[in-house]
Amino acid sequence: MQCGRCPPPAGFELTLNRLRSLYRFILLRALCSPCYRHPTMLLNLVLCMEVATLLALASTPGPQMCSVLNGSKQYASPALDSLQCYNDYRSYIRCSWREGAQTASHPLLSLHHKNLVTNTESPCVPYGPPEPLSGGQRAVHCQYNTTVFAIGFEDAFFFKVPHFPHFSRTLTLSEHVRVRPPRDLSQTAVEGGGWLLRWNVSYSPKGSVYPTLNYQVAYRQPSQEWTVLEISERKLKIEMNSLIPGCWYEARVRARSGKGLWSEWGSPVAWQTEEVELPDPVDLQCVYDGETEVSCSWGLKRELAQFVTYSLSYGAHHDA
Repeated sequence: MQCGRCPPPAGFELTLNRLRSLYRFILLRALCSPCYRHPTMLLNLVLCMEVATLLALASTPGPQMCSVLNGSKQYASPALDSLQCYNDYRSYIRCSWREGAQTASHPLLSLHHKNLVTNTESPCVPYGPPEPLSGGQRAVHCQYNTTVFAIGFEDAFFFKVPHFPHFSRTLTLSEHVRVRPPRDLSQTAVEGGGWLLRWNVSYSPKGSVYPTLNYQVAYRQPSQEWTVLEISERKLKIEMNSLIPGCWYEARVRARSGKGLWSEWGSPVAWQTEEVELPDPVDLQCVYDGETEVSCSWGLKRELAQFVTYSLSYGAHHDA
């Protein structure tokens, strides 16, 4: 909140009269002194006194509405909207504002002055009791003591809200930090079967974040559930026995630092596994119970058992 110097002092006329009396006294002394023989010096003196008188006359009494400094009116509070400040050009600046009924039991707001040159803060001390207003509101007053006054000088005031323990909690910052997602995810077929996933990160190996990173890799067939694995390296080999030959897969990866939050998922990568010729069943054996039922069994490689299904068909044969 930014306020200009605006003087409504009760002794304004008295101050102006003193300036006029001082002007007459100095002018009279100048006329009686040897300096009177030098017209230029006398003219300068008269001009300086006239300027001093004009500066005093140019001051307009009355409080000044304050404008929002480096902010948006959209987010201004009622207290900020109603803030008014004035000074006596001698020793203080007094400010007033309105507070709502919800703060009547105890003041939630305190006004502070900010020196824009030294970037220091000072409290505006409460001045007199709050005054009740209509609608359950009240007017609050405070005074900031200062002797620094100048034409065109601006003061900045801002409100502070007290800290309430039941409205806060202590957090471990590292547990709430989200790192950047991994990038450059790629896939490569591995000799002997399987696929190797690799990726990069946006952190230098010499930095403090890099050694704390761990990763979550997810892969699946389109429209299927994700298979999720957590690892600490920047690569993962997916074994061939975990993939179905001749099918499309997609994978993605994300990262986190220590016990922090998981990053967003990085860009996914997709690939198709190679087609392989499925072996015929081996060691087919059937048992007939002699009446109505025939039971058959056959052999199959263990790594294919979860992916391959067979159907058994039979029919009448004239040689049977």
